[in-house]
Amino acid sequence: MTKCDTHTKIGVSSDEKYDCYFSTNSGSEIKLLNEFKKTEIQIIEKKERPKNGFVLSEKTDLENTEAFKK
Repeated sequence: MTKCDTHTKIGVSSDEKYDCYFSTNSGSEIKLLNEFKKTEIQIIEKKERPKNGFVLSEKTDLENTEAFKK
């Protein structure tokens, strides 16, 4: 599915329905792989899809103005 050949299990969802993996290619540049290994990984709960269809909770830009017209 990912076309990666190395899969490291990093956790399980709280409902235990899903296993979470960190997948890489063994042929990747070693420096890049070592940097990825330093990454702090957090498994968070999936939020319900809101009625307006936006996946992210914020709909404002950095200036706190509306990012999308209604």
